[in-house]
Amino acid sequence: MINAEQLFLEGVTLFNKELFWDAIESFEGSIDEGINDQLLDDCYLNIAICYMRLSLFQEAKRFFEKTIEVASKGDDSINFDQTITGKSSSRALLGLIRVDLADGNFKEAEIKLGQLEGDESSVSIEGIEKSFYELASEEIELVKKNATAE
Repeated sequence: MINAEQLFLEGVTLFNKELFWDAIESFEGSIDEGINDQLLDDCYLNIAICYMRLSLFQEAKRFFEKTIEVASKGDDSINFDQTITGKSSSRALLGLIRVDLADGNFKEAEIKLGQLEGDESSVSIEGIEKSFYELASEEIELVKKNATAE
């Protein structure tokens, strides 16, 4: 029988192959098998990101919110990805901002942006370190600019 950690690693492999439905199934199986608290928030976060990649924003929103809920009760750190550092809850908040932008909720996105201010979570993009706050701020401005240009 495959244990929770093996299912988690299988989910990561499937995600990297862009087999998002299969990855979701593996991450959910990992949760069902009792993944340790250190990886539970990462499971929910990965499921949310899979749904985002499938353009299923409301499903993603549920799992981003679950990530924040679980992270507030336990280990709130990203435990797998070397290009992303910081808190799982911050990455989930960035995801919720992106859902708000997809829905045209600029005001909600800006409220959530304020929650990221001062947070040290970041991502390395082509060797350049960017905080989630910077990334979200740039994305909000770009989407707002494009919306007014239409």
